[in-house]
Amino acid sequence: MTEHVPAPHREEFGIVTAQIHGGVVISLRNDPAFGWCSRALGFGITEPITPAVLDDIVTVFRDNRTAVALVQVAPPAEPRPWGEMFQSAGLTPGATWIKLLRGMEPLPPRADGCPVTDLEIREIKPAERERAYEVGCQTLEMPPDMKKMWAGMGQGENFHFLGGFDGGRLVSIGVLHLKDGRAGFCGAGTLPSHRGRGAQAAMFAHRIELARQAGARVCVAETGAEGKGEHNSSLANMRRAGFRDAYPRRNLIWRNPDLPQADA
Repeated sequence: MTEHVPAPHREEFGIVTAQIHGGVVISLRNDPAFGWCSRALGFGITEPITPAVLDDIVTVFRDNRTAVALVQVAPPAEPRPWGEMFQSAGLTPGATWIKLLRGMEPLPPRADGCPVTDLEIREIKPAERERAYEVGCQTLEMPPDMKKMWAGMGQGENFHFLGGFDGGRLVSIGVLHLKDGRAGFCGAGTLPSHRGRGAQAAMFAHRIELARQAGARVCVAETGAEGKGEHNSSLANMRRAGFRDAYPRRNLIWRNPDLPQADA
């Protein structure tokens, strides 16, 4: 997404990226999603995470005057002792997300033989992309300016946008990213007026088949974990589509001490 954001928006958002210590840092000086886009991830795979590694990550954010960012470390890559190390780097625990995986087996048809949805599911044409970005922001409750970031996915050759249409009106989307044998399910939502009609179940089936045809070896997704008494419909849809929990991961939040808005 970040690589392909159109140049005017890259400048508007102050996008800086860095590949260091085997991971990736994405820093936005003006993050339209208040910290959601600015992240550090993929660390602890090619080399251990140390205080020096965390310092280099934070330096990218600080030098770009990023207000809030997420540091995401998979539990198998966490060093020991981890808590004291991330606290020393100015990181605090945030929400927990779940990483999910599935193989390439197709989804079985419904037992009653009925269609999964009455909506038309197909790839979104280039001329329909702008509307797709708007639907993405609406369904995922993102600020309107995030559609400029979604445009980065629209420009990327490895991204595929699928849509659910009701009488020609786009009411649901699902995004698939294909690269190096991996299929990333990276953005999906349905307008409230059309929920409960099987759009996302059909979208998963179509994206899985698209990934199979492209020769992908594994499907990957993530979404928020459920707290006590909570229900995450995205998580339920993923599990129904054959995804299995790989691990929960606590997001670590970094707030820039040099910027007062970091306390918001």
